[in-house]
Amino acid sequence: MPQSSADSAPYLFIARAMEFIGDEPRVAEMLRMLLDSLESDIPKIWKLLDEDDVKGANRLLHPLKGFIPVFCTDKLVDHVAVVEILSKDCTAEQVKVAFTTVAPELERLKEEVRQYLAQNPS
Repeated sequence: MPQSSADSAPYLFIARAMEFIGDEPRVAEMLRMLLDSLESDIPKIWKLLDEDDVKGANRLLHPLKGFIPVFCTDKLVDHVAVVEILSKDCTAEQVKVAFTTVAPELERLKEEVRQYLAQNPS
């Protein structure tokens, strides 16, 4: 089944980032930090959840929930927030199920950030 236009809509929201941050060089700098964090933290979150370390996963999800709103559409912001909230009180298995749904979105965000940076070197 083909993706709907809502499913294929980008997660990266540069206009929002510009509102928060103010200028393109700083946005690019912050996007590089976001990319580094996503590349590092997604595998770490999986590993922590596989080890049943929900508190450790929450320590990585919490800052992610904090900076995703600067760069992303509301759909991804809301989805990350739900997973982070679950990581406060739920079991590793419950959080893993939730993270399974958001991780592909975060991977797609990584690709969108890479593409933006490649097209807009600063």
